[in-house]
Amino acid sequence: MSDEKEIMKVERFDNLMPVSLRDKFFLAEQLVKSGIIPNSINTPQKAMAILQMGHELGLSPMVALNNISVVNGRATLGADLIVAIIMKHPDYAGMEIKGDDKQCTVSIRRRAGEKIDTFTGSFSMDDAARAGLVSKDSWKKYPQRMLKHRAISYAARDAFPDALSGIYMPEEMETIEAPEHIETPIEAPVEIPKGIFSQAEQAIKSVINEKALCGIEKMLTLRS
Repeated sequence: MSDEKEIMKVERFDNLMPVSLRDKFFLAEQLVKSGIIPNSINTPQKAMAILQMGHELGLSPMVALNNISVVNGRATLGADLIVAIIMKHPDYAGMEIKGDDKQCTVSIRRRAGEKIDTFTGSFSMDDAARAGLVSKDSWKKYPQRMLKHRAISYAARDAFPDALSGIYMPEEMETIEAPEHIETPIEAPVEIPKGIFSQAEQAIKSVINEKALCGIEKMLTLRS
């Protein structure tokens, strides 16, 4: 019996993350009231959405709430947490980083049965210039670190799409414009001429009566 109780505990909480939506929402309400999570997460609904995303990524509640941010309507993760997620994956086989303040290349290895596949991501200052990033303060002060983060993000998503679910870093989503909301024009209702239904009804009745008469005539013919 004690083993069954232990199994139930493991199923109920994964990394202290509530499993049911009701429990998640209760936790979201309490954490929003606590004031120890980022100010931008100011409603239980926002906290609930982040908790759910964190659950799908295998994160604990506080790690999710303090590291997942929403940019242009999409959840994002920092490079450090992306690395932490893929390093926990059973198929992770190592990572190599080469770079300076001009370019960075990251190679991530993943086991695929008996072989190991290598996925490479690179980012240079030329790429940053084309994306309009070099004028940003963080790129001026920490170019080597920013290049590394971009290269990690590219390589990690290619190597472990199942673990990351296509998630981006906040800096990447800031350069992607949010899709515009396009309203579908409502067409004016079509006016139906008066009497059209009564005309159709009369036409249907005449067809039915005609078929009925034909049927009666056939019956009379067969009897005679």
